[in-house]
Amino acid sequence: MIPKEIFKEAEQDVKYGTDLASESLKIPELHSKYLNRHYYEKGKLRELTAKFKKLKKEKELYYDGKADPEVYKQKPFPLKLNKIQIKQHIESDDDVIDMQKDIDDTNDLIDFYKDVVSDINKRSYSITNAIKWKEFTSGKNG
Repeated sequence: MIPKEIFKEAEQDVKYGTDLASESLKIPELHSKYLNRHYYEKGKLRELTAKFKKLKKEKELYYDGKADPEVYKQKPFPLKLNKIQIKQHIESDDDVIDMQKDIDDTNDLIDFYKDVVSDINKRSYSITNAIKWKEFTSGKNG
């Protein structure tokens, strides 16, 4: 889930003021801000994905009875499972579910930042059209 503060901040950043020249000068700054966030989240996703693979391997060993004996002293697991049951236990494991949620949330944030950057890229066209419309409606259209 994308935090409300991030939505509100982006909403404020992409609003247009009445001074279109100033608005056009903000485009590079906004573009950089959101592109940097986009790439930060992509890096975070790579790290989460690597950790997720390790976690799933640890859980597989645990549910298969092949983890370090010290692990079972702290968290006993007396069942003997077949491959299908192991997979089901992994998929329903709270640690796995929590990390999958983190990955999904990070993917949502990446998509959101990608959309914001796309909107910012279109901003100069919108400003140009607004200026042309002002000129047209004021009779300065040539």
